[in-house]
Amino acid sequence: MSTTYTIPNINREGRTCDTSELISQIGIMNLYAISGGRWGSLRDAEQNIIGVWLPCGRGRMVEVSLDFDDTYRVRCVRRVMRGAKRNQGIIETEVVGVYCDQVAEAAYQASCWRSNNYRNKIASQVGE
Repeated sequence: MSTTYTIPNINREGRTCDTSELISQIGIMNLYAISGGRWGSLRDAEQNIIGVWLPCGRGRMVEVSLDFDDTYRVRCVRRVMRGAKRNQGIIETEVVGVYCDQVAEAAYQASCWRSNNYRNKIASQVGE
């Protein structure tokens, strides 16, 4: 299942990428664990496909996009449902410089927003 969904106030940029290749790098079992098999195309301001988004519950989604240096950026974004900032996005976690062999683990850990002590560990490993 593929649909297009954007939160307007978050700046997204990156290279165009093949979503089927990115989904295969994440892995089908991780895709089911993160979002139940649901995913969509992530687009930049010029409507180029730069990655995928995976809904993970409670107004949150994991965004995986291809950066210009051929590494991935993995974000956990929460959509504000009510109040003055309604329908705006808040980036809860962002890991930059993720290689293709680490993207599955980084995406899964970004989806574990409720109780996750692994975020600091993965951020320090990617920086090395």
